[in-house]
Amino acid sequence: MSKYSLEKGTFGKYPTVILKNNSNNEKLEIALRGATTLSYFIDFYGNPLKIIDGFESPEEMEQSTGAKGWVMAPFANRIRNRKYSFNGKDFELDSNFPGNEVMHGLLSNVNYDLYKTDITQNSIEAVFVCKKIRPGVFKGYPFSLDVYVKYKLVNDELYVSITGENVGDEPLPFNCGWHPYFKTSENGIDHLIMTLNAAKIILLAKDMTPIDGEEAYESIEKHSDFDFRISRHFDERSLKNKILDNGFCDLVIDKDGYSRTSIYDPKNKLEIILFQRGGITLVYTGDTLPKNRRKAVAIEPMQFLTNAFNRLELKEKIKVLPGKNSTFEFGVEIKQR
Repeated sequence: MSKYSLEKGTFGKYPTVILKNNSNNEKLEIALRGATTLSYFIDFYGNPLKIIDGFESPEEMEQSTGAKGWVMAPFANRIRNRKYSFNGKDFELDSNFPGNEVMHGLLSNVNYDLYKTDITQNSIEAVFVCKKIRPGVFKGYPFSLDVYVKYKLVNDELYVSITGENVGDEPLPFNCGWHPYFKTSENGIDHLIMTLNAAKIILLAKDMTPIDGEEAYESIEKHSDFDFRISRHFDERSLKNKILDNGFCDLVIDKDGYSRTSIYDPKNKLEIILFQRGGITLVYTGDTLPKNRRKAVAIEPMQFLTNAFNRLELKEKIKVLPGKNSTFEFGVEIKQR
């Protein structure tokens, strides 16, 4: 038997794809609905340990509870008042969440197709594609966009990329991200130590979108409760009594071109590291979830900050020209100390 294999499964009535490492307990399951990450098990001293907390049932997935494991495209998180301007035109999106909000993109409830797979001695990858964004399909987003999502397991690491390809004849706006919830055990998150090397925090208005202008970006040194830089003591970086639903930017970039955010469990010595190439990082401690509050922490890599479609400083960066594409890369690394 080869080291890696791919299986087809189901999550209720929803088809899934399972990437497996047959040499240990590593297993990643993705639902075709939304290319959603349902679960990620690693090998923890010979036993399977679930470190990504996805939807517990098909019913929960249908209710979109917590947006667990969602791929966010063609925009990430919120659009203020469901309205935005792009290329000199004004648009208004339909709400897709309770409370007349629009959140986390357009494709979470849309089925992707399994585009291709590749299995080698050292890795396995699956690429999913959605070609359903076309003019007239989604109110307020009258563009032609194909979205590709690649999941790849290699050497006990998970690599993910999201690509938006403009297949139309006019520019379009694109901002993507991922919404996974991480946990190191069933003991919640209060004992976890987070490391997030960001120079700035993104200040929010009452509607949870960043305030306007350069004032949105403020030095992390003015917000000691949200300062998780590695230079600070363990106790200062503990998630205990920290309520977070905040974006961080000006991330420190390591020599390999990635920035890293990690949670470390001092009880079982497990460290989960989310790495990303560019973008911002949003951290949500799950305090407003309807159940299982603070049982896992969402560490969300985002290509650009929330409400990017309305940010003047991002006007050119979010623009994808006809025939071009925009790709955002990130992944997960595990260390057992």
